Parts: sequence; C-alpha cells; structure tokens
Amino acid sequence: MLFDGDCAFCRGLVRFAQQRDQFRRLEFWPLQSPEARALLTRRGESPDDLTALRVVEGSHVDRGSDAVLRLGRRLAPPWAWFSAMLVIVPRTLRDRVYRFVARQRNRWT
Repeated sequence: MLFDGDCAFCRGLVRFAQQRDQFRRLEFWPLQSPEARALLTRRGESPDDLTALRVVEGSHVDRGSDAVLRLGRRLAPPWAWFSAMLVIVPRTLRDRVYRFVARQRNRWT
C-alpha cells in the first residue's frame, strides 16, 4: 500500500491495517519514499500525485476507493467481509465518498 506519508489520517489508516493484517503480508510505503516512487514509475504512474492511496498487487495498481476495498479484503474478518460487500456499491458513489474523505483528511487530524 502506498500512502501520503505527510498525512496523519493516512498514517492512522496504515496503523489500523497493520493491526488487522493477520498474515503479515502487507507492505506500506509512503508515496514520498524512493521505493514507492520507483514502483510507480515502473508501472507508468505519476510518482508526484500524492492525492490517491494506491494498492499494488503484482502488475495491477488500484487507486482511490478500489484501493481501499482491495486493502480491506486483505484484512482479518470482519473487515474483509465488509470490504467484499461494498464492491456492490457503484464505483461512482464509492469514489465520490473517497474524494470527500481525501479533501477533508487533513482537517480531521
């Protein structure tokens, strides 16, 4: 998972996910790190875009609400179940909620 390392809300999400990663298979890198920048560059993504959380799995990169749901499915139940159920919510609605949270995240910390 690649996240904005300067965002306290994002760092809180990382702590939340780490505590619920029952198989310890997730890795977390700030978007500002050399590792994340190199990974994004290799996949044709802009390493300078700090606005969207990204989850990288193999050659696939999810952004925004898709990334949150992919991350959630990797966590221990009930979070994995909840994330799997939210896939039925239309992406346009999920992305609207994601963008709202993204705009407010620095105010909430």
